[in-house]
Amino acid sequence: MLSSATSGALAQQVSATQIAGGRGGSSFADGELAQGARIAEVHIRAGDMIDAVQVVYAQSDGRLNPGTRHGGGGGREDTFILDSDEYITGISGRHGDTVDSIRIHTNKRTSATFGGRGGNNDFRIDVPSGSQATGFVGRAGDLVDAIGLSFAARYRQGYASRRGAQVESSGMTISGGSGGSSFVDSEPAQGARITEVRVRAGDTVDAVQVIYALSDGRTSVGPRHGGSGGREYTFTLDSDEYITGISGRCDDTVDSIRIHTNKRTSPAFGGTGGSNDFRVDVPTGSQAIGFVGRSGSTVDAIGLSSAQRQGYLSSTGAQGQSSATSVAGGSGGSAFADGGLAQEARIAEVRVRAGDRVDAVQVIYALPDGRTSAGPRHGGSGGREYTFTLDSDEYITGISGRYGDQVDSIRIHTNKGTSPVFGGTGGTSDFRIDVPQGTQAIGFVGRSASTLNAIGLSVASYQSLGRRSRRP
Repeated sequence: MLSSATSGALAQQVSATQIAGGRGGSSFADGELAQGARIAEVHIRAGDMIDAVQVVYAQSDGRLNPGTRHGGGGGREDTFILDSDEYITGISGRHGDTVDSIRIHTNKRTSATFGGRGGNNDFRIDVPSGSQATGFVGRAGDLVDAIGLSFAARYRQGYASRRGAQVESSGMTISGGSGGSSFVDSEPAQGARITEVRVRAGDTVDAVQVIYALSDGRTSVGPRHGGSGGREYTFTLDSDEYITGISGRCDDTVDSIRIHTNKRTSPAFGGTGGSNDFRVDVPTGSQAIGFVGRSGSTVDAIGLSSAQRQGYLSSTGAQGQSSATSVAGGSGGSAFADGGLAQEARIAEVRVRAGDRVDAVQVIYALPDGRTSAGPRHGGSGGREYTFTLDSDEYITGISGRYGDQVDSIRIHTNKGTSPVFGGTGGTSDFRIDVPQGTQAIGFVGRSASTLNAIGLSVASYQSLGRRSRRP
């Protein structure tokens, strides 16, 4: 959990995105928003580069509470003021060894560019769908050396749903009634994963609880949401298994629940009552970190708490700082981006589902300890699945294909050859996207829904990954 940035009752724990920039300076992290608080202003000191960033919070009683200034006193200070219903969704800019420029993206607009024109790397960092930024993370000394965002779920405590209805509570979908008190699970530690879900149930779902496996081999027990009635069931996940969604039936309470993973679906826990079916899936590019909802003596309403899926984390949590190429395709679907790569990990396989068009893409990573880690699948389940396997000394140098409103076909280019064409013969435009010099592909970026709407490459510099470029 990041440290507190404001006073008062805390709404929930927060997480952090990747960071972009150099390795100088000391680490910093803004923490939680107090319940009812919001970011009101961002102060940026800048000249040819970003000297400092600072967030000012508006408290629920109307007071302004300045957060910590990260960086030095150089440059000129500018203030970006947010409306009362506005929140930060991302940042972008350029960096080299320090952050040279930055723009702030919100749910309503994009700020001017603060800083200079230097820097040899573009970056764009977005908070996961259903979240809002709570401040900044990164590294700073006399300048801002590297920057990212701390974020938390956009969830209104005490939100009352209609009876038995499925509603979206500021980005988090919950299903059930309006009784009980609000709860939100948060990830207990970087690199943790859900290893068990415990459900107490009889005629209704009485309680849910998540058990986490930590990166050092220990386990951490999350809070139990609900009462002590019913019988306890334990659903155990494999080490390479993760939750993709939940479904069930509800009315004034949650009557039954099933847990969906990347490998299977659990039995139904609970009874046969309830007048409303529900299904809640984890957003593309995210992973479930627990539950969200309302509970008292039973589980009154339920949904999933999720965070940006960062791929495999090494034992130290180190990741490369990633950016993205341009994308080719249409404007439909939801945005996705594969995240950072552990040091010495590599892309081992690319899985493509395709028929007359490209339905989905997915990357499988080979980890330095010999295991593999499956990235999220972007797109739907149509078409036939093809697997393109890379040699241990092979890496992706680019992609090409054809597109119209969606991606019709794709070929993968490596330092050793080119894949077959996956997909159909349609499309109105050719595309070719190459990995920039000094970087390596760590996955895909783009837009997807039931098919692949647009595609590009997520890349990281060899310097940020702690290795030399293999490219001449």
